[in-house]
Amino acid sequence: MDISRSRPVEINCVSVIVYEKYLKLVFFQVIEGMILPGPTEGDENVKRLTEPGHIPKHLPITHLPNGRPKHHQKECRVCKKRLSKFKAKNPGSDISTRVESVYYCPKCPSQPGLCFKPKSEEPDCFERYHTVVKYWK
Repeated sequence: MDISRSRPVEINCVSVIVYEKYLKLVFFQVIEGMILPGPTEGDENVKRLTEPGHIPKHLPITHLPNGRPKHHQKECRVCKKRLSKFKAKNPGSDISTRVESVYYCPKCPSQPGLCFKPKSEEPDCFERYHTVVKYWK
């Protein structure tokens, strides 16, 4: 049944305007909830695994007021996840290492910090993150 055609025959202009505003409000709330939920981990997974052109970039170096350089770092997402999984399996372990990296991926939505070791024999965290679905294993 079409709701828009089920209105009473005798209606004044004010009720028609209010009804149309109500329909627009409901419509936009529904559309906003369906289309604009914000970035999710699923979106990040699709982009990191399928989009080409992910190139590691060095975090910028800024200078402190005294002129000394400040080297910015981010925590490596792969190392962090691997360590948290290890700690979950081994609750008595004393491992509390935080792995910092000066590289990140500017093309990924969350721009994660990732270890990057060029010319390495084993795949580095940057390569694992962009080629393996469960990169922490």
